[in-house]
Amino acid sequence: MFAVAAGKISFAMCLLQKGADPCVLDNDRETLLHVAADFMQEEMAAILVERYNFPINVRSKNHRTPLHLGEYVFTFLLPLS
Repeated sequence: MFAVAAGKISFAMCLLQKGADPCVLDNDRETLLHVAADFMQEEMAAILVERYNFPINVRSKNHRTPLHLGEYVFTFLLPLS
């Protein structure tokens, strides 16, 4: 999750290609896409949705989806759905 939050795209992709679980959840039941959206990692979010088919409507423990994480995030995720 740190690689996604920090926008370390090549490192995150390497981890995923080496078998890291793309469906991992944090303590708040947020996905990698939640983290990318929360940290405004637009390119990372696009990769997760386009290449790994991450759903954009998964709810966290707080009932938030990646689309709920702010107006900026909403504007770059909505065209990907």
